Parts: sequence; C-alpha cells; structure tokens
Amino acid sequence: MTIGADSFRPGKPRARARVLLGSRDIPHTAVAGVLGAKLAAPDRPAISVCGDGAFFMHANVLGTAVEYNIPVVWVVWNNQAYASIRGLQRGYLDGRELATEFRHSDTGEPYSPDFAAMARSAGVEGVSIDRAAFGETRIGRGSKIDNLVQIGHAVRVGRNALLAAQVGIAGSTTIEADVVLAGQVGVNAHVTVGKGTRATGQTGITNTVPAGSFISGLPAIDNRAWRKAATSFRMLPVLRKRVAALERRLAELEGKTEERPEETGDSRPETEDD
Repeated sequence: MTIGADSFRPGKPRARARVLLGSRDIPHTAVAGVLGAKLAAPDRPAISVCGDGAFFMHANVLGTAVEYNIPVVWVVWNNQAYASIRGLQRGYLDGRELATEFRHSDTGEPYSPDFAAMARSAGVEGVSIDRAAFGETRIGRGSKIDNLVQIGHAVRVGRNALLAAQVGIAGSTTIEADVVLAGQVGVNAHVTVGKGTRATGQTGITNTVPAGSFISGLPAIDNRAWRKAATSFRMLPVLRKRVAALERRLAELEGKTEERPEETGDSRPETEDD
C-alpha cells in the first residue's frame, strides 16, 4: 500500500493504518517520502519499504533523519539491483538488462553494500536480517506475485508460478512450478500443490494436490466434480421438497398396510384345545 501526502490534508479523515510507503510506482519515492509522512502524522509509526537500488540513490536521508530527529524505519530489500528499471528493461528488451544489476566486476557475483553499517555510520540504528526466524521463504525464478498476496514462513514457490488477487499461502507449504492461483485462493500449511496445478477463485486447498490438477471448491476437489456438485446445489430446494413428499407418501402406504386385515387364514389365536 502507498499512502501519499494527499492522505494527510488538513480536515481530511486520516487512515487508521500505519503510514507505510512503498517504491513500487516511482523508484526512490518512499525513501525520502517517509520523512514527510512522519512529520505529517507524528503520532503514528512511519515505515518505508524500498529496494536497495532506491535506497542507494537517496542514502542521504539518514543524515536528514538524524539532523531533524525524525524517527522512521526503512526496510531495505536486498535485491541487488535497480529492480524496477531492470524489470522494464527485461520487458522491453526480450529479457535483457543493462547496468541495473549490482555485480562484482571480477566474479560476476551479486553485490550489495552493508546498509546496516551505512546506517550506523550516520548515527541511525541498523540491523541486518539474513534469514527468517521460522525458515526461509524462497520464490522461484520467473514467478509473478502481485501486491495482494500473503505468503507465510518457510514457503517454497517454484519457477514460473502465478499468484494474484488476494491469494493466501500458510507456512511450510510447497508451491511447485507453473502453478496458477488467483482470486482469493487459500492454501493450508504443510501441504504441496503439485506442478502445473490450476485453482479457480475462492478455492480452499486443505490437502496435498497432485501435479496437473484443475481444482475448485472448499475443500478443493476436481473441477469437473465440483461443477456437477455446484449444479446439484441449485436443485437442493426442489429435491428437498420431493423427498419430503415421498416420505409422507411412504408413511401413508405403510399405515394402510398395517390397518389392512389378513386376506387368508383364520385370524383367531390357536389354543391347546384346538
């Protein structure tokens, strides 16, 4: 979510959420913008979520924060690139990029400065997080994830997966390659969604799904079975009335059978004298 300065105009109701700025639209905006957001809303925490490329462009904000005593938080992703520009290059240049990735000239290995040390040198508290507390979450190359997706701890997402539109994935789950989840799909913890699986909107995946599945519903079942069930759901009121009528008719028939006298034989009880 990006909250601009317009959200804090005098007389305009303030959002109840924290001030959270992102650099998704224009690189570097959130790096410095968070200072203004904090000044506009001093009673709330202000957090800037930005890439290392954006922070690299405007690292002087550290000095400004200290100079004017503006308490904000920068969360700097270690993606080792001017990532938004790199994404545009790859999109327009058939996957190629030019001078947007940070690499060692000798080895070609990815490079990133120690931003925590940079912060401390300016008098700002700086810490580095090199691993998750509950296991690393890894996203495979080529996977696409929009900004309304929640991914838990220790999740593995394979290559070329597509996760969009309020998908939620619980912890310790494996999403294999080429999986497509969109439209409020939920995935339970500790399950595996097999390669190439597709799930329709609002599917709830509670158990491991084999590769190549096409699933729907809650709990998730084969899409063809779900479509038949969905058709039957619409007929339930009519079927319920029919069953109730059949039960009444059956009760009437059983009652008539009990009242009918025997057609043959003597109905008088036998005795020893007989």
